[in-house]
Amino acid sequence: MKITQARLKELLHYNPLTGIFTLLIASKRRRVGHTFGPKHPGSYVTIFLDGKIYKAHHLAWLYTHGRFPKVMLDHENRDKGDNAIKNLREATAQQNACNKRYRRKDNTTGFRGVSPSGKRWVAACTANGKAYHLGSYATPEEASAAYEKRSAELHGEFKYKR
Repeated sequence: MKITQARLKELLHYNPLTGIFTLLIASKRRRVGHTFGPKHPGSYVTIFLDGKIYKAHHLAWLYTHGRFPKVMLDHENRDKGDNAIKNLREATAQQNACNKRYRRKDNTTGFRGVSPSGKRWVAACTANGKAYHLGSYATPEEASAAYEKRSAELHGEFKYKR
């Protein structure tokens, strides 16, 4: 059974501005006042409560909204360790994927959505399962600008940001 908001508030205090959880009741391994943060840079914060492991961003949502997220949670600034409530938003898997920091591993251009084609650069993106060819450009920067513009139109607040 998942933890409830009431039980969570018995065990932890959550600061919505910093995203930090603080232990209110001592356990076998931790004292009152222990704070939970990322163990490694770029990693999710996990918290063990009542025999289960939870991701801290899910607990932040429960603590603030009284329920677990309906779908996924996206870290708007892409920092998995930043669980401030203003940095969290509900998202579908597709919306969450739009906000990823990295480019594909086979990308050689240095720009997301841009690939070489002869002496020119092609921009393309995908939304809702549909592929969009955005044109051929003289420079990768021009192709990237076309990608970013179309991404903003298609993905709204979840658009890719450098």
